[in-house]
Amino acid sequence: MAGRPNILILMTDQQKASATRMYGNPDVPTPALERLAARGVRYDRCYTPHPLCVPARVSLWTGRYPHHYGARTNEILMPPDERHLAQVLHEAGYTFALFGKDHCFRPADAGLFAHRHVFSHQGPDETETAAEAAVVRWIRSGEPELEGDDPEIDPTIYGRPRINPHPAAHCPTAILARRAVRFIEEHPPEEPFCAWVSFPDPHEPYQCPLPYAALHPPEGLTLPPWRDGEADDAMERTRVFRHLFGTDRLGEAQIRLTMSIYYGISASWTTRWARSSTRWTGGGWRRTRSSSSAPTTATTPASIAPR
Repeated sequence: MAGRPNILILMTDQQKASATRMYGNPDVPTPALERLAARGVRYDRCYTPHPLCVPARVSLWTGRYPHHYGARTNEILMPPDERHLAQVLHEAGYTFALFGKDHCFRPADAGLFAHRHVFSHQGPDETETAAEAAVVRWIRSGEPELEGDDPEIDPTIYGRPRINPHPAAHCPTAILARRAVRFIEEHPPEEPFCAWVSFPDPHEPYQCPLPYAALHPPEGLTLPPWRDGEADDAMERTRVFRHLFGTDRLGEAQIRLTMSIYYGISASWTTRWARSSTRWTGGGWRRTRSSSSAPTTATTPASIAPR
């Protein structure tokens, strides 16, 4: 590995900096992330270049703003004439692997990946066990399961929170972490790799298994500041989407439950990765895509001297 260190990129989807203790949220302890940051650098002023999935991801790999390469919607993937980091690493002899959500590269880029395990927001495209398949079927079914008959919870509002009744070990976050760690542990040490471990969470659908779903009781959460009619002066597109998705009807009880599940999802992925990767001693980089401020840390192996 001399001169060509392994690269591990951990990414989450729609995780705000303000949703972690590392960035000041008193309700969401994230000790695994804090340990990672303590070994490297925590960026306090990192902002996503775009609030949509594809443009943010293409910018990550190209290092350019969306208005420069033209991919400003989720329907326009990596432009064919763009030079990006995955190509550079592939040409340098790196084994390139994806575990999780892609939403970036074109089918023509498939040759760059020596390993490609794609996950959607409903779980892995390909399951390995009956238990994994059962979880994916449940997520895609939309069954409320344990949601209860609370009259304050409106199931017609987009992204309603749900508690996943299946064991956490069989849920997508744990599956993704196991597959990525298996690759890292089995990869020949003399061959450098770049592994993009791209967790689809905590993006909706907001579903989370126990015990993570119970870590943050809704009634004890600190609500963000909000004034009546705050969205009334938002741009027209925002107001229309709020109405279409039903979020303009959200009451406090549903906001609290959604936050509880969202925080539980965040705890799930950080805990699962920390447990699965106890043998990983290399360096890595973590970045998320959120509406604005993105929690970001970078860590390098002790063998690489800072310049």
